[in-house]
This record gives sequence, structure tokens and C-alpha cells, in this order.
Amino acid sequence: MLTQHAIETTLLPLVPEQLHAQVRDLAAIVAALEAGTLTPAEAEQRLNEPGMAPLYAALAGRRVQTDAVELAFTQTGVVVRHPGGAPLLDMGQGNTVGNIQMGDVAGRDLIKPTITIAPTPPITPEQRSAQQNRRMLIEDTRLRVAEIRRSAQRLIPLDLAARPDVVEAPGVLQRPYDLARRTVGQPDEVLPAGTRLIDLYDSQNGQLLILGAPGAGKTMLLHELAADLLDRAERDPALPVPVVFSLATWRPGQSMVDWLVSELASRYMGRTSVYERLAQQGAILPLLDGLDEVAPPERRVQCVAAINVIGQHLEARTPLVVTCREREYADLPHLRLNRAIVARPLNDTQIAAYLDGPSYAALRTALANDAELRDAACTPLLLGMMAQTYQERGPAFPPNATPTQIRQVILSDYVAFCCAPAADARAFRVPVARLRVFLGWLARGMQSHGNQQEFYLEFLQPTWLRDRRQIKQWSVIANLVGGLVVGLLFELLVGLGVGLFFGLLSAGLFEQLRGGKIELAERLLWSFRRLQQYWWTEVKGFLILGLVLGLGIALSNGLVFGPDFGLGTGLGASLGLGLLSVLAFGLSTGLDIGLLFGLTSGVMDVRTKPNQGIHRSAQNALIGGLVVGLGGGLVGGLVGGLIGGLFFGLAGTLVGTLGRYGGFAVIQHYALRLLLALSGAVPLRLVRALDEARNRGLLVRVGGGYRFYHRLLQDYFAAQQEPGQRYVAVVEEERGDDEARR
Repeated sequence: MLTQHAIETTLLPLVPEQLHAQVRDLAAIVAALEAGTLTPAEAEQRLNEPGMAPLYAALAGRRVQTDAVELAFTQTGVVVRHPGGAPLLDMGQGNTVGNIQMGDVAGRDLIKPTITIAPTPPITPEQRSAQQNRRMLIEDTRLRVAEIRRSAQRLIPLDLAARPDVVEAPGVLQRPYDLARRTVGQPDEVLPAGTRLIDLYDSQNGQLLILGAPGAGKTMLLHELAADLLDRAERDPALPVPVVFSLATWRPGQSMVDWLVSELASRYMGRTSVYERLAQQGAILPLLDGLDEVAPPERRVQCVAAINVIGQHLEARTPLVVTCREREYADLPHLRLNRAIVARPLNDTQIAAYLDGPSYAALRTALANDAELRDAACTPLLLGMMAQTYQERGPAFPPNATPTQIRQVILSDYVAFCCAPAADARAFRVPVARLRVFLGWLARGMQSHGNQQEFYLEFLQPTWLRDRRQIKQWSVIANLVGGLVVGLLFELLVGLGVGLFFGLLSAGLFEQLRGGKIELAERLLWSFRRLQQYWWTEVKGFLILGLVLGLGIALSNGLVFGPDFGLGTGLGASLGLGLLSVLAFGLSTGLDIGLLFGLTSGVMDVRTKPNQGIHRSAQNALIGGLVVGLGGGLVGGLVGGLIGGLFFGLAGTLVGTLGRYGGFAVIQHYALRLLLALSGAVPLRLVRALDEARNRGLLVRVGGGYRFYHRLLQDYFAAQQEPGQRYVAVVEEERGDDEARR
């Protein structure tokens, strides 16, 4: 990054503006070559693209030098070397590095580009994994950016202004007399129309604060910047991948780096060490959205301090972008960033162009007669809502309405417009009142569960239920269903007594091992290292479990068959069978461990469909169960014959399916959704309700998750109670309220 910035700073003043993009491309390629992330062959291919030729012609004969590299330009290429060292890249003719030969073709001198290529070292598994992680991040971030930008009815080019004296430059020591000299309240510097945020980003070494009123377009600006940075990251593997984070979930006590890592691990559910490595390598470019959404206000001060701690460890040219509402930022300490940018309110010309057409005549009249409404229309979000809602009619506000009242009326009318009956009745099949109750429950649940901005159906937990009593009901239902499945299968195979014993035992084990939380298993991975590390630990545990099962078989069969064969004989024979089960179960588990840790459960990288995590957990439960059951059946058959093979094959399948690879999580999930539906919180067909809210313009789909169209809309639903409908609480709200009071 330092090399790239130095090259750009040196070359940009030397060429016309239309060649600036080529300068940035060349700087990125040379920086990647110097860092070793691009091979000479790859660099040659990209530097020989036709679009680079005008840059070489403009800089021919020039020689520039930075701390890291020296560049010598010719009519058709560039020679790159370390200062005073051998060339890294020589786009000259011939096979001798550094030797440029001239030839006469049709009376003109011509230099043909060639290159000397060192052997490319083989890629290591770590490098391959890093490349896969990078591709995953780019693909998912691009999907998220596209969904957010698509949700806007019509994008309005925003005017920007630079605001002085609201940020502190990183790495600059602030002395008391510096603060005393500061001029407070300096006017904003209005930037030329059409100024692009990516250009401001480049001029400020990637460090920006974006300010604006609620609904002014800060998040949309951030995603437009992310789209431009993604294009660069795809072209240049040396550049970090931009990732948008919502600061609303930040909590005191977390360093900003730890929080970024936890957010990535939560979003993609990979191992934390993977994301720690990405952060340490500078492979992530954090775009932090919504500093004002950190609540309560005193937490925002702590959040600013956490962001500034990053600045103390990073240099002034390290990229970092933050958004915040203007009014909330005025009460906070200054962020240590290079520049603050303000999204300016829409002007009369922009509003008139947006509302052009006969269908907006009534709305234009209302705007002309109401100054407060006209001020509201200066916000892109509210203007877009008004344009959708008030076609062919004007809005109606109470007399002398305040700006807050006007905003609430616009939100209420927008929701009513979105929930109006559709021309095609089959398009929307969830009753409007039920849909509004559901969205209110969803908004409250997202706020109380860490102030979430994205909702994933597969991440529902029992804390979304109404109260503690309902959580107990959920636990009992899920455990009994799991135990019933186990009991019925063993009853068919062995008999009533054994089936009853195993059913009750399984229900108790589920309560102890998985009772309080739903744990997904969306991805099965092979890990020989984990096999070596955990083999004996797992076998020992399963041997103990096998002993318990064997004694249980001995006791149940002895009591059942004892009267026919004598109690002692029955107990003795069954005890022998029990000990045999210990051996078979332990050995079968030992065989399974090799397969089992080849199928360690994790979570898939990118979600593209609603509830994809539960569907994948169900698939992996069947795969894992069959693998473990196969091992159990083979060893059990060798030790105990056909019956032993069937018994231990079934036991292994159930252990793999329900105990380890997500089968019980599926049971828990659907038991939870059943209770939520019975409580009146959600429709039984939950995905249909989410998609309907999306189609009506109230939610936005982001990959496999959903978010409200805007935070103002989420706040509106969270505060609403539908007339004639029961208010459905969320148990986690109690904890959230307690934290807010503290």
C-alpha cells in the first residue's frame, strides 16, 4: 500500500486527468509485483493491455523513484527495479534483463515488449486458502452492495461538501495551543458538482468520515464507494477487500479489531483464526456504517475511542471509512481520520427533477405551500417515500406539524401504501394485519439482539420467544421429539424396554448437551490435524458412553427376561452383552473418528438463500450419520454378528445425525418456529412472509438474510402496536433494557 500511494503521488501530477486511472492501475500492479503477490508474468500481461499505451507515451523518457522502487518509462513500457538493484520487470526486447534493443521497421524505431520471467514457486495450501477466502469476501460483498443499491427507487446524485475541524489527522500530536487556535464553526467547503467519493477517498489516503442527516444517503454513498473499491480489489490481489460493517452491534470491552473479527466470524461462521489472520495481514478494508446507531450515547464515546485506537496502530494512509449522523457526531470526540465529508441536502432543482410529471402535481403544490414538508423533501429517503406514496394525491398533516410529526406521517403513509391490496391478489398472501404484527416483532427482536441490522432465519434462538416459560416449553418439546425418534428406532430393532430406555436417555443427553442453544452444522470439512489432536479424547468419551449404554442394556434386559431365565442368569447374560457393547461401541467409534474428523462441522462461507443454514445442516446430518453409522455397523458386525452390526450401525447413525452433525439443530429450529407461530408472533410459513415484506418494499434481501429498507422504518415498526392485535414481546428485550439502564 505504501508503494502504491507513493507511485500515485509522484505520477499523477505528471499526466493529464484522463490518464489518472491508468496511473492508479500501474501503481497497484507495481506494488503487487514488489510485494510478491503478482508474478512477473501476471504483471507483464496487465501492463501490456492496450489501455496502458497512452500512459507510456506520455511518460516516455522519464525516470522516477520512490523509497521502494525505481521506474524508467519507454514509449512502450516500463522498467521496474529496486533502487540500485536488479530489475524486477523489464519490458524490453530480447532475453537479457535490462538490455533494450532497437530495430527499424518501415523507417521507424520500434521497441517490442518482452520480459524475463523467474520460475514461479508452487502455491502453498495457506496461499490457496487465502485466495479462496478473498474470492468469497469479494463475491459476498458485491452481492450485498448490489442488493442495497437495488433497493433504492431512483438513485439521486448527491452533492458533497468538506467539513473542516471535525476530525483529527492520524499521527499528528495535538497540543493544547493547537486546540486553542482552532476556529469553530467554519463553513463547509462545497465541492464541485459530480465529485466522486472514490476520488476523495484517493486524495485522503482512504481515510474519510461521512456525515449527513437521517436518510441523507450516507449508507448508499458508502456502498457506492464499496462497489468502486471492489472493482479495484478484483483487478489487484494486493489491495484489501472492502467489507461494510454495521457499528450498531459494537459493545464496550471489545477492541475494534476483535469486533471486526467477531463480525466476520458471525457473518460467515468460519474459524476465528481465519479472520484474525486476514485482519493482521491488512486484507480487510473496513467500511464502518452508523456510528450514531451505537446506543446508548455514552457507548458512542467509547466506540470513537476504540476506532481511534486503530488509528494509533495504523499509519495515516491506512484506509478506514466511517459514517455518522451530523447531530449525534457533534456530541462526540473527534475521530482521527484525514477528512470529513458531508452529504448535502437536496436542492430545489434536484427535487423538481425527481418529481417531474403530472402524477406529482398535488405533491408539488403541497411542497410549495409547506416549508416544513419542503425541508423533509431535501432528504433523499423521505423524498423517495413521498414520490411513491403521494402519486395523484397530496399528503395530509396535522396543523402546525413539527418535523418529527411530518416524518412519522410520511413513514405511516408509506407503510400503508406498501400494505395496500395488490392488483394481483395471488401476489401477496399474508394478511396485512398479520404482516405488520410480524414486522413489529422482527424489528423489536433485531434491536434487542445486539441491535442487529440483518436478520437470518437460521440464526433464530430461543431468546426470540415471548418469555422464559415459553423457552422451557421449547426445550421440552425439542428434547422429547429427539428422544422419541431415537426410542422408536431402537424399539423397532431391539424391543420396547431398550427403546424406552434409549429414548429417555437421549432426551436427557439432548437437554444437557444441546438444550440451551441451536448449533448449526452447515459445512463438513476434512481435518487430519484435528484427527491427530482429538482422536483419543473422543474415543475416551465414547467408551464411557458405551459403558453407560452397555449397563443400561444389561439392566433393562435382565429385568425383562429375568423371570424366564432367572434374574441372575438374565443379569449375567445381559451384563456380558453390555460389556460387549462397550467394546463394539468403543471400537466402532475409534474407526469412525477417522471419518468423523474428516467431517468436522463448520458453517458455509456465503449464504444466498433464506434458511440455507438449516437446509444444509439437515443434509450434513444425514451424511455424517451415514458415515458414522457405517463404521459402527462394520465393527459391530465383526464383534457381535448381524444383530451387533445392526444395533451399532443404528446407534452410530443416530449419534452422527442427531448428536454431532446438526440433526437435533433442525428439530430445535422447527420446534422454535412452531411456538413462535402459536404465540402469534410470526406466520407459520415464515419465508413467505419475509419475501412478501420484501416485495412490498419494507424489507431488503441481502444474500440469505433480510434487513429493513431503512433504519427509520425499523424504528417505526419497533414502536408500533397494531390496533386489535396482541403485542408480542421478545424475551431478550428484558436483557437489552437492563443493559440500556446500566
